[in-house]
Amino acid sequence: KPPSTRTCSPSDQTPWGIEKIYNNSAINATSGGAGVDVAVLDTGAKKDHLDLKNRVKQCKDFTGSGEPTNSCKDNNGHGTHVAGTIAADAGSDKKGVFGVAPEANLFIYRVCSNFCFTDDIAAAIDFAGKNGAEIVSMSLGGDTESSLVRDAIKRNPHLLFVAAAGNDGPDLGTIDYPGANVNVMAVAAIDSTETVPDFSSRGINNGDFVIEVREVEVAAPGVSVLST
Repeated sequence: KPPSTRTCSPSDQTPWGIEKIYNNSAINATSGGAGVDVAVLDTGAKKDHLDLKNRVKQCKDFTGSGEPTNSCKDNNGHGTHVAGTIAADAGSDKKGVFGVAPEANLFIYRVCSNFCFTDDIAAAIDFAGKNGAEIVSMSLGGDTESSLVRDAIKRNPHLLFVAAAGNDGPDLGTIDYPGANVNVMAVAAIDSTETVPDFSSRGINNGDFVIEVREVEVAAPGVSVLST
């Protein structure tokens, strides 16, 4: 369990990615997201992390890991990192790291342990749709589309789905599912110079500004990202 008081602080509370999103290199704190509920489907999160504990409102384990079903224990760290990128609030002492929307609520749904199984992801999507979420974040993916995940997305048209484009670049058409689903916002990576790194998956975008299957909607900071 993390300490109740801070033993170390980040060297930069608003890293380059935050500055890029806010288009402000001088920003020293972020704001916004109040009343927005974001379901993070990932490896869980360290809900007692000083920069997250005020933001985590739901925890649920869909993996059958043996943990209590209301647990979102993160044995990997990836989900904690993603949750922090979204909504870290620098903690009650305001000495930690900031995410993009530090007033948003986080619903932490553990769908991955050593692997991510599509039935767990689909169950978490349906749970999010019935339990107050407005946005579903999925920093996960695979080369082929799961019918289970596809149908769960279709059943929940009231949710905004955001997913990683993937790490299979640089060739065209390397975008992963569920990001490749037309009803999911696929996010590719840029570095601090706004260059797309080789690893970032590409879509098959044809330049007509109409998003279709297997196209990337947006790119965001995805190299050397500091988070929780």
